Amino acid sequence: MVAVPELPDDVANYVGCLSAAGYFEAVTFTAEDRQRARLYAADAERGALLESAQSMDDFLRGLNMSVAYGPFTPVDLARVVQLINKTNQFNTTTRRYTSEEVAGIAGSTKGVTLQFRLLDRFGDNGLVSAMILRPNDEQPEALEIDNWVMSCRVFGRELEFEAMNIAVEAARHRGARALFADYIATSKNDVIKELYPNLGFASVSPSTATNGATRWVLDLAGYEARATQIARSGASR
Repeated sequence: MVAVPELPDDVANYVGCLSAAGYFEAVTFTAEDRQRARLYAADAERGALLESAQSMDDFLRGLNMSVAYGPFTPVDLARVVQLINKTNQFNTTTRRYTSEEVAGIAGSTKGVTLQFRLLDRFGDNGLVSAMILRPNDEQPEALEIDNWVMSCRVFGRELEFEAMNIAVEAARHRGARALFADYIATSKNDVIKELYPNLGFASVSPSTATNGATRWVLDLAGYEARATQIARSGASR
């Protein structure tokens, strides 16, 4: 849909006309939106720490990171929907969901939802990653990573490794023996094209599906948790 405002003859009244029409009002306003200025200030402090660190390992250790995680909750649904629909770089399939669809997924007992908050010595980065696991249609003892997104603000912090450690634990708890996943390449998510092989997934042959996706599988019996600089602070809310 395209809105075409009827502007007044006097250009001095253009701003008031557009403001009154409500074209630029936010549809949702999350806790992360309210704390945007604080998040930017904390990111500046992290940048200063990175510049002074002798190595990336020193930087990560100096952050004193921890992750809070758990299933999607009603409190976090707006942020989860926002993260899924606005994230383009770390987005494994770029599947988009409405608020109603995410609420339905969160309320279902068939799959697993996971949301992750990354905290460090400078504060709470907020809810920065979300993962949706659903039953695999062809293998009852397997789960499918339907989508996985992560904010670019926490790239390079090892969260993808700790998130996968947690996802494997959740999948094993559900009795799954394998995790399947697709990576659908876009013009913007090339940064994660090696994500699944780097996490220990093996290519499924044929490796390319009809929709252009590469197909991956992780044997949960042989998975060894990746050591990271991120501690567990327990389930989020």
